[in-house]
Amino acid sequence: MGIERGTGMADAETDILTAEQQACLALWAVPGLGPRTLVALRAFADGSLAPLAATPVRDWVSQAPVSSQVRRKLASVERLAPVAWRVWEACRASGMKVAFQGQAAYPERLAEVEDAPPVLFYRGVPGLPRRRLAMVGSRHPDQGFLPFARRFARQVAASGVGVVSGAASGVDRACHWGALDEGGETWAFLGSALDALDTAQARLLPHFLDRGGVFFSELPPGVRASTTTFPRRNRLISGASDAVLVLRAGKDSGSLYTAEAGRAQGRPVFAMPGDVRQEEAAGCNALLRNGEAAVCLGPDDVWRVLKVDPLAAVPPGTMGSWEDLSAEAKGGLRDVGPGSPELRRGAGRQHLLTGGARQRAGGVGIDGAGHPAPRKAVRENLGRRVMATRTKKKVEETEAAEEKAPAKKAAAKKAAKKKPAAKKKTAAKKTAARRRTKKGDEDELPTVEADAEEEATPRGKGPHYLVVVESPAKAKTIKKYLGSGYTVKASVGHVKDLPKSKMGVDVEHDFQPEYTVIKGKEKVLNELKKMAKSADRVFLATDPDREGEAIAWHIKEELAHPDALRVTFNEITKKAIQEAIAQPRQLNQDNYDSQQTRRILDRLVGYQISPLLWKKVRRGLSAGRVQSVAVRLIVEREDEIKAFVPEEYWTLDALLEGPAGPPPFKAKLSKLDGKKVELKERVFTESLVAELQTASFSVAKVDRRERRRNAPAPFITSKLQQEAANRLSFTAKKTMTLAQRLYEGVPLGDEGQTALITYMRTDSTRLSDDAVKQVREFIDGKYGKDFLPDEPMVYRSKKSAQDAHEAIRPTSLEYPPERVKPFFEAMGEEDMYRLYELIWKRFVACQMKPAVYDQTSADIAAGRATFRASGSTLKFAGYLAVYGAGLTPEEEAEKEKAKAAGDENAEGADAVGELPVLNDGDALNLQKLLHEQHFTQPPPRFSEATLVKELEERGIGRPSTYAAILSTIQDKKYVEKLEGRFRPTDLGNMTNEMLVKHFPHELDVTFTATMEEKLDQISEGGANWKSVLHDFYGPFKETLEKAEAEMRDVKREEIKTDIPCEKCGNLFVIKFGKMGHFLACSNYPDCKNTKDFKRDAEGKIVMVEEETTDEVCEKCTKPMVIKRGRFGRFLACSGYPDCKTSKPISIGVSCPECKEGYLTERRSGRGKIFFGCNRYPDCKFAAWDRPLAEPCPTCASPYLLQKFSKRDGPYVACPNKECDYRREITEQPGGPGGSPEASSAA
Repeated sequence: MGIERGTGMADAETDILTAEQQACLALWAVPGLGPRTLVALRAFADGSLAPLAATPVRDWVSQAPVSSQVRRKLASVERLAPVAWRVWEACRASGMKVAFQGQAAYPERLAEVEDAPPVLFYRGVPGLPRRRLAMVGSRHPDQGFLPFARRFARQVAASGVGVVSGAASGVDRACHWGALDEGGETWAFLGSALDALDTAQARLLPHFLDRGGVFFSELPPGVRASTTTFPRRNRLISGASDAVLVLRAGKDSGSLYTAEAGRAQGRPVFAMPGDVRQEEAAGCNALLRNGEAAVCLGPDDVWRVLKVDPLAAVPPGTMGSWEDLSAEAKGGLRDVGPGSPELRRGAGRQHLLTGGARQRAGGVGIDGAGHPAPRKAVRENLGRRVMATRTKKKVEETEAAEEKAPAKKAAAKKAAKKKPAAKKKTAAKKTAARRRTKKGDEDELPTVEADAEEEATPRGKGPHYLVVVESPAKAKTIKKYLGSGYTVKASVGHVKDLPKSKMGVDVEHDFQPEYTVIKGKEKVLNELKKMAKSADRVFLATDPDREGEAIAWHIKEELAHPDALRVTFNEITKKAIQEAIAQPRQLNQDNYDSQQTRRILDRLVGYQISPLLWKKVRRGLSAGRVQSVAVRLIVEREDEIKAFVPEEYWTLDALLEGPAGPPPFKAKLSKLDGKKVELKERVFTESLVAELQTASFSVAKVDRRERRRNAPAPFITSKLQQEAANRLSFTAKKTMTLAQRLYEGVPLGDEGQTALITYMRTDSTRLSDDAVKQVREFIDGKYGKDFLPDEPMVYRSKKSAQDAHEAIRPTSLEYPPERVKPFFEAMGEEDMYRLYELIWKRFVACQMKPAVYDQTSADIAAGRATFRASGSTLKFAGYLAVYGAGLTPEEEAEKEKAKAAGDENAEGADAVGELPVLNDGDALNLQKLLHEQHFTQPPPRFSEATLVKELEERGIGRPSTYAAILSTIQDKKYVEKLEGRFRPTDLGNMTNEMLVKHFPHELDVTFTATMEEKLDQISEGGANWKSVLHDFYGPFKETLEKAEAEMRDVKREEIKTDIPCEKCGNLFVIKFGKMGHFLACSNYPDCKNTKDFKRDAEGKIVMVEEETTDEVCEKCTKPMVIKRGRFGRFLACSGYPDCKTSKPISIGVSCPECKEGYLTERRSGRGKIFFGCNRYPDCKFAAWDRPLAEPCPTCASPYLLQKFSKRDGPYVACPNKECDYRREITEQPGGPGGSPEASSAA
């Protein structure tokens, strides 16, 4: 039996492929063999491929009409049949099905194309033959276009027409979801095999198949996407369709290839016109301008060509005629283009055909059966909509006429009596009249012509608009670019949130959130409401991300303004602001749902696990969906370090001189007996050294090459945080705070408040064409053409990136760092300047040529050993002329990966300096052999930069939340940062252990990353937010109930020991308190003796002896001992609890402010060390740097400060800002007997 018709798979019982099919499948799996070659092979075999399957390949391959490359591939195969069955089994293992040409599952229109593939691989259930429309477009259309594309596809599917597209993000995916919303049929053609999907496609696949979508590919199992696979994929999209529609495309969009292929295949091609100012629409506009596509303003244009009756949505094969539609119906349906009032006013999720009804208009189900449409009901709905439009128009005309009459009467009265009778009309009535008279052109958006310095026009003259942003600084900057008819107000962040006093989520009713106005925001909201009442339109200009969408949504709900629209921009410049105002959109429901889901998830986890920690461990603790996973990473890294067993290894270097004599150079042992060598033992290493002392050293091989070092991509949020930590020693929180201010605007003298960088919360490396053009002109002018690449550099964003945003870059090259530096210095914001300079340099560098090094490597023979010497010199600076030579985190990671893989060139990449002139065969003079013992090192603890990198690579959280996460886990004392590295505290270890044990699923790294992907799907319209919450909460609730019963109660837990109390003889027990675990007498409260302890290598308890001092208690004369508390170490009476005397430890410096106390070392609430007076709060002297008991030799200040900089190391400076005294510290840090400078430096 052959392949089963309709599924493309062989019969389930026999699994038999015909000989023809075996040969076809095996040959199609050969790289480089296409449809035309297969036709030639069929002719070569007298019209059937079956003989080739039955004959050994060697018997016919030499005469076969194939290329030499294909012939070589075939020559390695004995017979075709085993190859076919391997492909077949690979398909079955990955859930793929196979459709040969002529079978029901093979697209009927594609089979008509001349070079159609003989076989297709697919997943899903293709339906019966029907009209199909290829709907394609850009991955990155302009803001607000995707909801329109989705609605358009919904209408197409409702008419019974199938949708065909690619599987990329953006327009393609929006069209698929639109078709599936209507229960229609949609096909996605891929540029890779169906078992080689990228992450986004793999995430999409199960949802796509569940709702009736089909994935197709012509590529056999295992073939990944490449630049050569996509043009053929585009031909399949157009070939499988009856017509091609390009909805939105830039000038370089791949969808233009689909249009070109469609024309070549004789398919009608449509394009949707776009704003000529938008680069995202340039491709569509070019198609129309060149006459290569017909204009499409709405679905009716498509229906006319496909001869589809949109009101029937009849089963496949019985298409109605456009001519059958009434003129009224045609008119009612014609106005659905991108500029139509329906879309401008935000039809949102409503069905544009039925006035909001969600009932399907008909079509074909996923089983292929036809669903006759309720034709009469649809016609009646459409008729009601048309009549409602006419009635509304008549009412508006009547109202306008009534308004004109009293206006004329008032004017006549004023002319006769010269009295201001018209003033009797209230402001509210004037506003209402303006709105009514504007109804006819209400869809025309306001243009912005007024200059920022133009004198304000009185409120009553002309239309007035309210613009709402988040921050006052942002409002001040934006106001510069808008005319007098605009009022810009700040909401100062969120205005509504879930209540703090309770969970605020109704889990019994589909997780309905209970939002309340945030305490303290009532005044802000009241002011916004007051301003909105007199505004003709409200523009919601909050940040262009999901968080900003939620803020805008809540503001719109509170203002209840009938004409509130969303505007977004990635940079606060005059051009960006005015373009955004001129092109507003409706709020994005999907983005809001995604943010709302994240908020509810965090609330469900935080407000149900945190009380459990309060009850079982300590009040004030918190758990979070992302923060707890971050703590887990730090704890597990610490466990790795503790479990690490160092291994001994040795290195052997030879110090050699070349034929020309000094200076000597160093070569490293790389091979022994021709194999890579690892020196593990001293004895073997020393015997090898003795052997090589008498060996002759000579050059075996010299390799000279150029090494290129490419410029890094422009900053995204996470990379900015990492690089600022590495180069500037900034925390993630500090970086984001400074970047926020640079984005919102800083005062630049006469220019006023000016935004200097684009939006700083982004994961896209995309740059606008304007920005690239500007920076290329800047590079050409300042550095010359030698530093400018022939074409602009384009950097690939990660698959989950939201490419609607740009990378972080300067808003304008008119503000180079040297120009704005005086303004930052005047504000005392040197750190903000340093961050701006870093962003500026990275942006300029990313569009420059690579740096070029001359690298020389020499293999040196010495007996049975081979040494390698490397040298590298900079030949052409390239981007390093701007950005400097320090390695980026990405380059460090690549270098470590190459070394781990044993790449010898990776070692040479580190080499700096020249080697002497060496040639093959040169004899070398051995000066010395240097052998040194080493031990392997454990993995390093996380710094802020490496933890951010780890979170990003694992897909945990969003880069915009990392700063808050790192702050929270330190504030809650789960981790502490020592010498710039995170270590878990006792509390962090214990809390993590309990949470991982009782909530293994929720704290699983993979689960957290998967949840982020689901949030992305919600934002893209690919998942329902309520379903995501239901899927999460069911298992979570069961886990929570189990944890409440089984989690250990640390608060009341007392672990018995065999250690007796030295005061009363009872045994100590281990308890947990604010400072972690400690020993307490079991006779408490009669005996309050406590002790610190630690555990030895075997886990046994070892008492920590109290650190004694020479001081005695001023109250009871007992010795004072050093203890530790929440704010660091302090002196306490050894007679505690009978005597409770305590005082801070002096650092040996009298207080320079009050002259009475002394300075002590303390810790802030965040755990950072500072120095303050022991008389606090009477004296409030404090310093972050350690004071030294030494007067300044220049200005006689009573003390100096021990400072440290990453660039210069430790140094001593005067605290007086007007004094420039400074000296370096040359002494090494010492112990108690060392100098004050040395000890303080330590």
